[in-house]
Amino acid sequence: TCALPILSCCLSAQAAFGQAGSVNAQPQPASPPGTPLSWVEGAVRSELAIIQDESHPMHYLMRKVDRKSDTTREIIESVQGNVARLIQRDGKPITAAEDTDERSRLNDILKSPNDFLKHQQRDGAGRTYAIQLIKLLPQAGLFTYAPGQPQPPGTTSPQVVIDFQPNPAFHPPTMVAELLTGLKGRAWIDARTGTMTRIEGEVLRPLNFGWGVVAHV
Repeated sequence: TCALPILSCCLSAQAAFGQAGSVNAQPQPASPPGTPLSWVEGAVRSELAIIQDESHPMHYLMRKVDRKSDTTREIIESVQGNVARLIQRDGKPITAAEDTDERSRLNDILKSPNDFLKHQQRDGAGRTYAIQLIKLLPQAGLFTYAPGQPQPPGTTSPQVVIDFQPNPAFHPPTMVAELLTGLKGRAWIDARTGTMTRIEGEVLRPLNFGWGVVAHV
Protein backbone atom coordinates (compact mmCIF):
# COMPACT_ATOMS: atom_id res chain seq x y z
CA THR A 1 0.00 0.00 0.00
CA CYS A 2 1.23 3.50 -0.78
CA ALA A 3 0.87 4.59 2.85
CA LEU A 4 3.33 1.99 4.20
CA PRO A 5 6.63 3.73 3.29
CA ILE A 6 5.41 6.98 4.84
CA LEU A 7 4.39 5.26 8.09
CA SER A 8 7.63 3.28 8.25
CA CYS A 9 9.63 6.48 7.77
CA CYS A 10 7.82 8.17 10.64
CA LEU A 11 8.47 5.14 12.86
CA SER A 12 12.19 5.01 12.13
CA ALA A 13 13.09 8.70 11.67
CA GLN A 14 14.66 10.66 14.50
CA ALA A 15 14.48 14.42 15.12
CA ALA A 16 17.23 15.19 12.63
CA PHE A 17 16.32 18.87 12.64
CA GLY A 18 17.67 19.31 16.17
CA GLN A 19 15.88 20.78 19.16
CA ALA A 20 12.54 22.15 18.01
CA GLY A 21 12.31 25.87 18.60
CA SER A 22 16.10 26.32 18.79
CA VAL A 23 18.09 28.63 16.52
CA ASN A 24 21.74 29.25 15.85
CA ALA A 25 23.47 32.43 16.94
CA GLN A 26 24.58 33.42 13.43
CA PRO A 27 22.56 36.52 12.43
CA GLN A 28 20.88 37.08 9.09
CA PRO A 29 22.29 39.43 6.43
CA ALA A 30 21.81 43.09 7.45
CA SER A 31 20.19 44.33 4.24
CA PRO A 32 18.48 41.69 2.06
CA PRO A 33 17.80 42.72 -1.53
CA GLY A 34 14.21 43.35 -2.54
CA THR A 35 11.20 44.09 -0.36
CA PRO A 36 9.76 41.89 2.40
CA LEU A 37 6.68 41.33 0.25
CA SER A 38 8.80 40.15 -2.70
CA TRP A 39 10.46 37.52 -0.46
CA VAL A 40 7.06 36.34 0.77
CA GLU A 41 5.71 36.10 -2.78
CA GLY A 42 8.73 34.03 -3.81
CA ALA A 43 8.39 31.78 -0.77
CA VAL A 44 4.71 31.23 -1.57
CA ARG A 45 5.56 30.12 -5.11
CA SER A 46 8.17 27.71 -3.76
CA GLU A 47 5.84 26.35 -1.09
CA LEU A 48 3.04 25.72 -3.57
CA ALA A 49 5.43 23.86 -5.86
CA ILE A 50 6.58 21.68 -2.94
CA ILE A 51 3.05 20.92 -1.72
CA GLN A 52 1.85 20.02 -5.19
CA ASP A 53 4.88 17.80 -5.95
CA GLU A 54 3.37 14.38 -5.36
CA SER A 55 6.69 12.56 -5.77
CA HIS A 56 8.43 14.03 -2.70
CA PRO A 57 6.83 13.91 0.78
CA MET A 58 7.41 16.85 3.13
CA HIS A 59 9.17 16.19 6.46
CA TYR A 60 9.14 18.80 9.23
CA LEU A 61 8.63 19.50 12.92
CA MET A 62 5.61 21.33 14.31
CA ARG A 63 5.56 22.83 17.79
CA LYS A 64 2.23 23.84 19.32
CA VAL A 65 2.07 25.92 22.49
CA ASP A 66 -1.20 26.81 24.20
CA ARG A 67 -2.52 27.20 27.73
CA LYS A 68 -2.79 23.44 28.18
CA SER A 69 0.39 22.05 26.64
CA ASP A 70 3.65 22.50 24.73
CA THR A 71 4.13 19.67 22.26
CA THR A 72 6.37 19.02 19.26
CA ARG A 73 5.47 16.51 16.56
CA GLU A 74 7.43 15.11 13.67
CA ILE A 75 5.20 15.23 10.59
CA ILE A 76 5.43 13.63 7.18
CA GLU A 77 3.01 14.86 4.51
CA SER A 78 2.43 13.05 1.24
CA VAL A 79 -0.28 12.74 -1.37
CA GLN A 80 -1.35 9.50 0.36
CA GLY A 81 -1.89 11.27 3.67
CA ASN A 82 -0.20 12.76 6.71
CA VAL A 83 1.46 11.00 9.63
CA ALA A 84 2.42 12.69 12.89
CA ARG A 85 4.53 11.40 15.77
CA LEU A 86 4.88 13.08 19.18
CA ILE A 87 8.58 13.58 19.98
CA GLN A 88 8.71 16.33 22.63
CA ARG A 89 6.61 17.63 25.49
CA ASP A 90 7.42 20.92 27.23
CA GLY A 91 10.63 21.18 25.22
CA LYS A 92 11.94 17.79 26.39
CA PRO A 93 12.00 14.38 24.67
CA ILE A 94 8.98 12.25 25.49
CA THR A 95 9.38 9.47 28.04
CA ALA A 96 10.14 5.89 27.08
CA ALA A 97 6.54 4.95 27.88
CA GLU A 98 5.18 7.72 25.64
CA ASP A 99 7.54 6.68 22.85
CA THR A 100 6.31 3.10 23.16
CA ASP A 101 2.71 4.31 22.92
CA GLU A 102 3.51 6.35 19.81
CA ARG A 103 5.22 3.41 18.11
CA SER A 104 2.33 1.15 19.03
CA ARG A 105 -0.14 3.63 17.53
CA LEU A 106 1.81 3.85 14.28
CA ASN A 107 2.26 0.09 14.11
CA ASP A 108 -1.50 -0.31 14.47
CA ILE A 109 -1.88 1.91 11.41
CA LEU A 110 0.61 -0.25 9.54
CA LYS A 111 -1.49 -3.29 10.34
CA SER A 112 -4.63 -1.62 8.96
CA PRO A 113 -3.47 0.72 6.15
CA ASN A 114 -6.89 0.70 4.50
CA ASP A 115 -8.44 2.29 7.58
CA PHE A 116 -5.69 4.92 7.52
CA LEU A 117 -6.33 5.72 3.86
CA LYS A 118 -10.09 6.00 4.43
CA HIS A 119 -9.47 8.44 7.26
CA GLN A 120 -7.12 10.52 5.08
CA GLN A 121 -9.65 10.62 2.27
CA ARG A 122 -12.26 12.01 4.67
CA ASP A 123 -9.78 14.68 5.78
CA GLY A 124 -8.53 15.47 2.27
CA ALA A 125 -10.06 18.94 2.33
CA GLY A 126 -7.26 20.08 4.64
CA ARG A 127 -4.74 20.00 1.79
CA THR A 128 -7.02 22.10 -0.39
CA TYR A 129 -7.53 24.62 2.40
CA ALA A 130 -3.76 24.85 2.98
CA ILE A 131 -3.15 25.68 -0.67
CA GLN A 132 -5.87 28.35 -0.61
CA LEU A 133 -4.40 29.99 2.51
CA ILE A 134 -0.83 29.97 1.19
CA LYS A 135 -1.94 31.67 -2.03
CA LEU A 136 -3.60 34.44 -0.01
CA LEU A 137 -0.66 35.12 2.32
CA PRO A 138 0.85 38.04 0.34
CA GLN A 139 -2.51 39.83 0.32
CA ALA A 140 -3.47 39.02 3.90
CA GLY A 141 -0.37 40.30 5.68
CA LEU A 142 1.83 43.31 6.27
CA PHE A 143 5.51 42.35 6.15
CA THR A 144 8.66 43.90 7.59
CA TYR A 145 12.27 42.78 7.86
CA ALA A 146 13.46 41.57 11.27
CA PRO A 147 17.25 42.09 11.00
CA GLY A 148 19.80 40.51 13.31
CA GLN A 149 17.71 37.42 14.13
CA PRO A 150 19.28 34.00 14.90
CA GLN A 151 19.30 31.37 12.17
CA PRO A 152 17.49 27.99 12.29
CA PRO A 153 19.67 24.94 12.98
CA GLY A 154 21.15 23.11 10.01
CA THR A 155 20.94 26.00 7.56
CA THR A 156 23.72 26.17 4.97
CA SER A 157 22.95 29.63 3.58
CA PRO A 158 21.78 32.94 5.12
CA GLN A 159 18.12 33.24 6.10
CA VAL A 160 15.99 36.33 5.53
CA VAL A 161 13.77 36.89 8.58
CA ILE A 162 10.43 38.63 8.10
CA ASP A 163 7.75 39.59 10.60
CA PHE A 164 4.11 39.54 9.55
CA GLN A 165 0.84 40.84 10.96
CA PRO A 166 -2.72 41.03 9.63
CA ASN A 167 -3.42 43.52 6.86
CA PRO A 168 -6.49 45.54 7.93
CA ALA A 169 -7.32 46.15 4.27
CA PHE A 170 -7.59 42.40 3.56
CA HIS A 171 -11.13 41.10 3.06
CA PRO A 172 -11.22 37.29 3.33
CA PRO A 173 -12.90 35.79 0.25
CA THR A 174 -13.86 32.57 2.07
CA MET A 175 -14.72 31.43 5.58
CA VAL A 176 -11.43 29.54 5.86
CA ALA A 177 -9.48 32.65 4.85
CA GLU A 178 -10.75 34.33 8.05
CA LEU A 179 -7.92 32.47 9.78
CA LEU A 180 -5.39 34.84 8.21
CA THR A 181 -6.98 37.87 9.87
CA GLY A 182 -6.02 36.75 13.37
CA LEU A 183 -2.39 35.65 13.02
CA LYS A 184 0.95 37.36 13.46
CA GLY A 185 4.42 35.88 13.51
CA ARG A 186 7.84 35.52 11.97
CA ALA A 187 9.18 33.59 8.98
CA TRP A 188 12.67 32.50 7.93
CA ILE A 189 13.29 32.32 4.16
CA ASP A 190 16.42 30.80 2.63
CA ALA A 191 18.25 33.56 0.78
CA ARG A 192 19.64 31.14 -1.81
CA THR A 193 16.60 28.98 -2.64
CA GLY A 194 13.77 31.32 -1.64
CA THR A 195 12.07 28.55 0.33
CA MET A 196 10.61 29.00 3.79
CA THR A 197 12.60 27.03 6.37
CA ARG A 198 10.81 28.04 9.57
CA ILE A 199 7.69 29.89 10.62
CA GLU A 200 6.35 30.97 14.00
CA GLY A 201 2.77 32.11 14.46
CA GLU A 202 0.64 33.51 17.24
CA VAL A 203 -3.15 33.68 17.37
CA LEU A 204 -4.05 37.29 18.14
CA ARG A 205 -7.71 36.73 18.86
CA PRO A 206 -10.21 33.86 18.90
CA LEU A 207 -11.61 33.02 15.49
CA ASN A 208 -15.00 31.41 14.91
CA PHE A 209 -16.02 29.71 11.67
CA GLY A 210 -19.75 29.61 11.09
CA TRP A 211 -20.46 31.35 14.43
CA GLY A 212 -18.45 28.69 16.22
CA VAL A 213 -20.52 25.82 14.87
CA VAL A 214 -18.03 24.74 12.19
CA ALA A 215 -14.76 25.43 14.06
CA HIS A 216 -13.06 27.61 16.65
CA VAL A 217 -9.37 28.65 16.77
